Amino acid sequence: MAENTRRSYASHWRQYTAWCAEVGRVDRPATAATLAAYMDHLADRALVESTLSAHLAAIVAMHCAAGDQSPGTLAARRVIVDRARQTRRRPRGPTRPDCCPPDLRAMVATLDLSTAAGLRDRAVILLGWAMAARRSEIAALNIADVCDAAHGLRVTVRASKTDQAAKGVVVRVPAGRNPELCPRRAGACLDRLLGWQGGTRRPAVRASGSARQRRRRLFGQAIAAIITAAAAAAGLDKPPADPLDDAGLRRYTGHSTRRGFVTTALARKDADAAAIAEHGRWTRGSNAFWNYYEPDRDWDKHPGDGLL
Repeated sequence: MAENTRRSYASHWRQYTAWCAEVGRVDRPATAATLAAYMDHLADRALVESTLSAHLAAIVAMHCAAGDQSPGTLAARRVIVDRARQTRRRPRGPTRPDCCPPDLRAMVATLDLSTAAGLRDRAVILLGWAMAARRSEIAALNIADVCDAAHGLRVTVRASKTDQAAKGVVVRVPAGRNPELCPRRAGACLDRLLGWQGGTRRPAVRASGSARQRRRRLFGQAIAAIITAAAAAAGLDKPPADPLDDAGLRRYTGHSTRRGFVTTALARKDADAAAIAEHGRWTRGSNAFWNYYEPDRDWDKHPGDGLL
């Protein structure tokens, strides 16, 4: 199980057991009625279908880990489906905007590149976008994992969400034509900044502050915070497309750069979806890959154009 999933399950389990204590229900082993009531409780908090399913999966996983019989989930899943039908009566826009090249340019322009933190943040944003990286993948990079190559960078991702066995993969990152947005240039600056600080096995993305803090690796949440802060400084956070949508401001997150790479790459007429998915380390046939892509198709991009 991925470390982020493990932390998420633990958090969901704490919320569930707190609710059981509050309403006087037995948390484990749970009955089907308890799970259904809890899903109804979460749905009243306007949580989306995927979040409800994640909470349910966490509860089932914790039962299995404790050696208990898996609780009946049919009634709970019916609650999730019913609530999903209610919210689907009016389409809602994406909660995570795509971060595309113009957005990257605006975000980088807000950074103070005379500081170590500014150089680090530029590398996080540009490498994360060009690699279509998960925030955990950027956080796990060591100095030695980012190497110069003939046409850009070779970045070693030693483990990822879809590579729990840590077989590793080398991601090729082309140099950018625009010096402001070139991941190779950003990686080189980061290498010059960190290469002398304790060897190549040290973290590539570190905290800022005191000498002791600068030896610490940043975690995924901090990577996401860098992207969110730069987008906010650039004024990129967007109101919902539908004025009646109560989901609030569309804030850029650690996923926005990953989404933006897919959207930008797939928008090209010669786009190779399989190559894009492989570059972003999605598993073959992944539904998640296509969920990141929300096309605005026009007639000139219609798949049936010219077939007859």
